[in-house]
Amino acid sequence: MTQVLMNDWCENYFIPNIRIRNIRIRLVYLMTQKLSYLSCCCSAHTLLKVLVKDNVSVLLFPPNCTSIIQPMDIEIMRALKCKYKVAFLISMLNFLNNGKTIHEFLKYFSIKSALRSITRS
Repeated sequence: MTQVLMNDWCENYFIPNIRIRNIRIRLVYLMTQKLSYLSCCCSAHTLLKVLVKDNVSVLLFPPNCTSIIQPMDIEIMRALKCKYKVAFLISMLNFLNNGKTIHEFLKYFSIKSALRSITRS
């Protein structure tokens, strides 16, 4: 997500919707310290100014806490990687069983092939 898109979302959607609903409690906007949603650190300062200006508190999560907050992400990615590796190796073995070399397989295996393997996984 780019700085422009994130700022646009905050200014034109997030904050106006809060005002429309007359939410009087103090709001907290949670972000990771890496600010992975933004393109660079300087763009984060722009977003923080927008949020603080509108009385929205910004709390930063400590680094490396994603596994604690979202443990399912790790398990899903681990399972996907395992299934993708199996699909990749099966494709390679099928290619090698037809009398072709690994170099020919690597030339044949493209991003499209990888995406097909992922969708099958």
